[in-house]
Amino acid sequence: MSVHPKNISKFNQLDVRKCWDRPPIWRKSELVAMPGFSCLYDLSGQRIEETRRDYIEGEKFIKSISPTQAPPYCKIPNDLTVIDEPILYGGQIGAHYGHFLSDHVSRMWPIFDEHLYKKIFLLPRSNAELNYSFVQRFLELTGIAKEKFITPTKPTLLRRVYIPAPSLQQISTIYPVQKTIHEHVARNSLLSSTGLNSIDAPVYLSRSKLNSANRLIKNEEALESKLSSFGYKIAYPEDLSLDDQISLFNSRHPVVGFIGSAFHSSLFTLNNEKRFCILSGENVNPRFLLIDAIKNYHPMYANICMPTDSCKDGPARDVAFNIDAALDFLFAEGFI
Repeated sequence: MSVHPKNISKFNQLDVRKCWDRPPIWRKSELVAMPGFSCLYDLSGQRIEETRRDYIEGEKFIKSISPTQAPPYCKIPNDLTVIDEPILYGGQIGAHYGHFLSDHVSRMWPIFDEHLYKKIFLLPRSNAELNYSFVQRFLELTGIAKEKFITPTKPTLLRRVYIPAPSLQQISTIYPVQKTIHEHVARNSLLSSTGLNSIDAPVYLSRSKLNSANRLIKNEEALESKLSSFGYKIAYPEDLSLDDQISLFNSRHPVVGFIGSAFHSSLFTLNNEKRFCILSGENVNPRFLLIDAIKNYHPMYANICMPTDSCKDGPARDVAFNIDAALDFLFAEGFI
């Protein structure tokens, strides 16, 4: 991993824990799933801590947990739907692309150990979450039969439950099995030939079509124009199918772009020679470094972004590129 022009401060502060064994799997019985909640409960109504979305090994309390999504206690109704067959707990699923690929599927690493379970139990934040095309296509590309994935529509008693610990835990811990399902999905996608047929040029991933609620880059089009003159194609991740993004991240050409969810598609990369350049500010979300730690490619981070004046009195969400510094870095590292 390379950083330009100097080490990003967070890199020196972050203790990334890369584990070589597999996360634990707990076997529990008589647990209840309540629609709308992001965890499971026992019959007394007490939250099962191991099923929390933000579970971290050795930690008892995480400030990010939402009390509305996972209250410590809830009232269990008497009328419960009952599932007797063994269940694999897949955790909460949401339709945010980056979180889906990283933490939302992080309990699904034993999915191919089909001797463990009969069904995979998912807790969508809403029924609409499962209707997003990339969610449906990802689950389809696992090769697991669609009918094995189930979600609660009413309070449900699970007689036997296997609960895998997440293979990616917040900002500190990752297990190599995190990439297993993604690489399996990537192979199936590439074999299906439904993605981009030919990627014959380096690609810049643009955020310029995103709305103002997202992080915007004030002068992104200026960088796009420069890169286009050097043969780069401009791609808009939100316009690409999951198969397209898998193809893009397995092409032989480099990918450049501003740090964001689109680069979590690097989990699909099967080519160890693949080159990425991630343009960022001096703070990098640790989730990216965790993913880098288990993949064999060597991404580069270029510290060439600064918050705009509009961010001085609030969160630094909108940024501007230092165009000259970006081009200097890309020239020096052989991206153009």
